[in-house]
Amino acid sequence: MGCFFLLASCENSKEEVDAAFGKKSSGIEEAYQIDSYLSQDGKTKARLTAPYMLRQVKDSQYMEFPRSMHVDFYDTTGVIETILNAKYGKYKESESKVLLRDSVIVINIKNGDTLRTPELWWDQNKQEFFTDKPSHITKRDGTDIFSRNGMKAKQDLSWYELYGNSGVLPTPDDMTPATDSLHRDSASHSAPPPPTPVKQEPVKQQPVPTPATPAPVPAPGSSTIAPPNGFMRRTDSMRAERKRRMGLFSNQDPKSKPVQQP
Repeated sequence: MGCFFLLASCENSKEEVDAAFGKKSSGIEEAYQIDSYLSQDGKTKARLTAPYMLRQVKDSQYMEFPRSMHVDFYDTTGVIETILNAKYGKYKESESKVLLRDSVIVINIKNGDTLRTPELWWDQNKQEFFTDKPSHITKRDGTDIFSRNGMKAKQDLSWYELYGNSGVLPTPDDMTPATDSLHRDSASHSAPPPPTPVKQEPVKQQPVPTPATPAPVPAPGSSTIAPPNGFMRRTDSMRAERKRRMGLFSNQDPKSKPVQQP
């Protein structure tokens, strides 16, 4: 990976590399219109372009891009899948890491995921990005996430981790979670089992009480006091009716006293 920032010396001849640099001062070289490639196993992995570059050749060696830099990352088929832009870049050869600062933007061309941050480290050996600065990620589906404490991501943004994040996640109309780097596969969550039916005991029906028969209303002039032992006391009207039926008054004066029967 180091030859990538040495003007891809694995693809350029020594004369071309030497001709690209000029002496600025003791121990510092400069070059213009940088256009270099990184290849592995005969396949192009990345391309870097920059209008201006400085190279420190003494003490701790590094390369600096003070006037912006641009990198294209290629997939296994040779198609650009991710692009990177920054207004400043510094490559530390001993660590194989690049410090990117000032309006750093990383875009995945395939799915549209976009990372924005004021400062970003690029680890060439692990092919990962990381930072402890605030970061902002947007997606084509409307996802908009802000990370206060930094993040870590794969070089092609196929996955990323955000620390202290907040933001907006879109909800599908059918409430089915989407399957991407921020959502889990809905198929992995089984539906909850149906509730167990509760057996209900039959309700015992209470007998309906029979209404009591109302007591007969006594005739006018009769006694309302019930006699003892359940017998009905005879009234005057009942005696008169009995005597009439027996014909006791048929041949007598009504004013006379009735004949006593033994």
